Amino acid sequence: MTKFIAVLLSLLITISIHAQSMNATFLLDEKQQKALLPGEIFKGRIQLLPHDGVNLERYQKMVGMDFLEYFYTVSIEKIALNKNNIDVLEIFGTFIAKAPFQKNALYIWTIGAENLPISIKGITVINEGEGKGDPKKDKYIIAEQPYYGLFEMNWFLLIIVLMAGTTIVALFVAIFKKRNARKKATADRTKRISEWHEVFNNCDGRCDYENIYLSRSVWLELLDEELQDIEIFFELIEKCQYQKEWDDIDQTNISSSFDKIREVFGQKYGI
Repeated sequence: MTKFIAVLLSLLITISIHAQSMNATFLLDEKQQKALLPGEIFKGRIQLLPHDGVNLERYQKMVGMDFLEYFYTVSIEKIALNKNNIDVLEIFGTFIAKAPFQKNALYIWTIGAENLPISIKGITVINEGEGKGDPKKDKYIIAEQPYYGLFEMNWFLLIIVLMAGTTIVALFVAIFKKRNARKKATADRTKRISEWHEVFNNCDGRCDYENIYLSRSVWLELLDEELQDIEIFFELIEKCQYQKEWDDIDQTNISSSFDKIREVFGQKYGI
């Protein structure tokens, strides 16, 4: 038990010494240095040397918070090792300048439970009108900046793409079904017209005429319009259908009216 406590104390002391020896530098993530005005957005990076390599997610918690009292963190885009020196950890982000600060000073950066010494290099913040005898300082408001990590953005875009894709597929399926239903209805109508074509052509005599009359509800729905000759045919049938026998005049009138119907059907519907 004593050995375990000794090892634990040694480890804590080592971590504490290592953390205290870590230094940070804050600088512009741009080749050319320039003076910033309060409220101006810029790209910056923080260099840590030597880095501890653990608990890197704590740097993402900087988003939406003040940094060193003179800056505001809008977003953290990348955390990676320096290409030329793997002992240097770099934190790339977007910041807003808040107020001028003292140059060549050493500041203390509180990150989590640690206090790290940090210097600011290549960054200058000046008030508008500074150097022209204008003592007025600009006021500015930092609006809340939403942060979307790469993972969240990918999911957001994926959901939009899936919704759009589903809508397009559903639209095509609906159009395809409607077109097929229309084709099927047209084919069924053509088939029924063809069947009635045979019936009308083979119709001859009282029995056939009366059957045509009794089946009128079936073949009338195939017509696009009502024909006057059909009404005449119906009136003649209704007048004579209860007679025991048709005389020559009735037979001639009914046959003549039906021939006109058959002729009109042949011209308009192929019957």
